[in-house]
Amino acid sequence: MQPKTKKHITLAVGTAVSLACLVWVFSGIDFKQLWIAVKSISPMWLAVSTALFMFTMYLRAVRSSARSTTSPPAASSRPS
Repeated sequence: MQPKTKKHITLAVGTAVSLACLVWVFSGIDFKQLWIAVKSISPMWLAVSTALFMFTMYLRAVRSSARSTTSPPAASSRPS
């Protein structure tokens, strides 16, 4: 089997599994109730929660960047 064909098969199987999982997850949802809940969302609280989410993502990125630029810890910190 050629690598390109194997890649296409892997992509097709992954897509099929993902779609099957989505159908399974969403099969028990009442979309009328979901739409009623979405329409009742306060725009102010949506904006606040989105801003907090974005801020936490920024902090995670800063923390990740700080971790990746520091030198690794010493092999042993115990005195010999």
